[in-house]
Amino acid sequence: MMAYLFNRKRLCVPSQDLTQIVETGDLVFSAGESIRSDIVRFMNADSECEYSHIGLVIKGESDYKIVHMSSDLGYIVSQSIDDFIETSDSYRLGIYRMERTIDKDQMKVIVKSLLQDNKKFDDAFDINDDSEYYCTEFIYKVFRDLGSEVYHDFKFKEYILPNDIINSVSMHKIIEI
Repeated sequence: MMAYLFNRKRLCVPSQDLTQIVETGDLVFSAGESIRSDIVRFMNADSECEYSHIGLVIKGESDYKIVHMSSDLGYIVSQSIDDFIETSDSYRLGIYRMERTIDKDQMKVIVKSLLQDNKKFDDAFDINDDSEYYCTEFIYKVFRDLGSEVYHDFKFKEYILPNDIINSVSMHKIIEI
């Protein structure tokens, strides 16, 4: 784990550059420098995946938002791309898109409901409890409710890691910075 405990250059990407390429339903993976990020990367140690957090792109009224479970705030949040990068202390960002069609309108309805319910962050990381979510559980359950699976098997039976989602479905990388 010590290999991950050094400072990296923080990511600085103007959001207008990213809004030209993202769509509702895209998955935004980030690698940050928090202790929690280090732990997630340590759990992914047998893979090349450096990502420690994930969010979902949703087209808002006038711009794109990234909706994700914030462990710092303790609940689900909807943020601009700039705010997501800033608050996750990201030094790497990857945007991935599923190759199969998803119902984007239904996805927006599901996500809006979770935001209105102020879904809490799942500090216990219990995949079997729907009352609270952690970041990858949020993604899994949104797509599950759409009838579209985003992964097939667990690396660890009780956890879903960012790498599990990247490697488990037909996705293609849009950009990595």
